[in-house]
Amino acid sequence: MTSFDGIVKDIGGIHTQLMDHSAFAQREAKAFVKEFEQRRGEKDVQNLSSSLELMTAADTVLLPDTLELLSQHLSSLQVKLYESEALCRSMEDTEHEKKRNRTASVLSTTASAITTSSGGGESAADQPVSAVAAAATADDTAAVPAPTESPVSSP
Repeated sequence: MTSFDGIVKDIGGIHTQLMDHSAFAQREAKAFVKEFEQRRGEKDVQNLSSSLELMTAADTVLLPDTLELLSQHLSSLQVKLYESEALCRSMEDTEHEKKRNRTASVLSTTASAITTSSGGGESAADQPVSAVAAAATADDTAAVPAPTESPVSSP
């Protein structure tokens, strides 16, 4: 049976060489992974290098230019902001004055209507109207906010 064992062993060796590709596949897979890692490593190095160049350019060129432009235009922006704030306050004061004038006009019309309906002379009905007029004027005055300093310091 030893000759039969030798034949089986030889057939098994031939079968392994011809049909079993696992050793070849393992070598090819290892070579592919090694090549892939090398290429990827090179791309990573290239990406890092280009990122470093961009950051250096931003630090040396863009940052000083940005700071210079900021210092040039910030003061003019602040002046425009103060002008806009003053204009808004002026418009607000004008609106409050118009409202105060309308209230006074309505109250004086109401007071004169009450006076003419009561037959002239001062009556008890006139007193509440004048009290309401005084209260309305006082309320309008209190509603106007006092100008305040801006939190931004002047240049």
